Amino acid sequence: MKKPAFILLFTLFALTISAQYTNTRLWKVSGNGILKPSYLFGSMHVDDERIFNFSDSLFYKLAECEVFANEVSNDSVIKFLYQSFDTKLQQQTEKEYFEAEEEALEEISQSTGLDKISLKKLSPVVLRQLIPGLSGNNKRMPVVLDSYLYNIARHEGKICIGIENLNTQIKLFDQFSDSLRMNYTDFTIGKKRLTKDGRMVEIYRKADLKAIERLTDEMPADLYKALFTDRNYGMASQIDSISKKTSAFYTIGIGHLPGKEGLIEILRAKGYTVEPVKETFTGLAEKFPFRNIEIPWVTYSDPKSGFQVDMPGQSFTSPNFPMGIMHGICFDIGTNSFYMAFARSASVYAHITDMNSMAVMFAQTA
Repeated sequence: MKKPAFILLFTLFALTISAQYTNTRLWKVSGNGILKPSYLFGSMHVDDERIFNFSDSLFYKLAECEVFANEVSNDSVIKFLYQSFDTKLQQQTEKEYFEAEEEALEEISQSTGLDKISLKKLSPVVLRQLIPGLSGNNKRMPVVLDSYLYNIARHEGKICIGIENLNTQIKLFDQFSDSLRMNYTDFTIGKKRLTKDGRMVEIYRKADLKAIERLTDEMPADLYKALFTDRNYGMASQIDSISKKTSAFYTIGIGHLPGKEGLIEILRAKGYTVEPVKETFTGLAEKFPFRNIEIPWVTYSDPKSGFQVDMPGQSFTSPNFPMGIMHGICFDIGTNSFYMAFARSASVYAHITDMNSMAVMFAQTA
């Protein structure tokens, strides 16, 4: 009679310990032959300042790692932003995705400065990376959370990479059925977006993974599989490969962490020990000694006019500019800042190419 009571007591004790560490965003990944632990951080693509409340250990664990990894490389997002405009896609986007809803495009336009016509020429997969995830709160940070952490990581001297390939995501989206593409757009950048109201922000602040799992379960099954399950297995394989070579701080949307086929359980099934890092808030994060390493700028050279200028990152040209305007535009996603340099022949003048018009053009494009 005593044995079942002991088992019951032990089970209750185990459940209590498990529940004690359920509500956390930071998870330690160790074991399985890796020399140094890596960390998995559940992030949120939102600029609501209420979620920028960092636990005591967050920056210290980031500093321990050699690599900082976002879901997608920020450089690839910027590349697609300026080099993947598709006029045919614009017609499809207007008809299928935003015919009855301009609000989402307006939000992205306000966040990025890109005009809505240009935005309609981009794949919803790219637009998803740009939307600030407005949550109904007027107190907003200059950048979304994952970009904020990326900016810290690069100034800490970390190697910054992406776990997923944005081009692969776009190709997969193009293979979706019409209904799945519609649902994808609705739930990621449209009217059903989980971050559209304050529910997700409040759940995130509590780090309630069970509640996040319940919220994402509201999605259609085929969309959940495409957005989470399939991607989770792909990201877990990449995390496995990267962690065997180096220590990394993985910043991934928190919705990818919980569930039987969430990253935590998939990595455990691969043999890793994935354990929660208890979150405390005593003010240590505010005292973290940031290194603030200066980042080398990249020289942009215009082949026609011959001018050169240093930019914070790689520069691109925009199809929105008038013919004959030699220019380079740089978007620093870590600070949500745009830079531009341009030249035109002084002998060729048109109203659209004067300084004031070019300033307006830059504001509309950037």
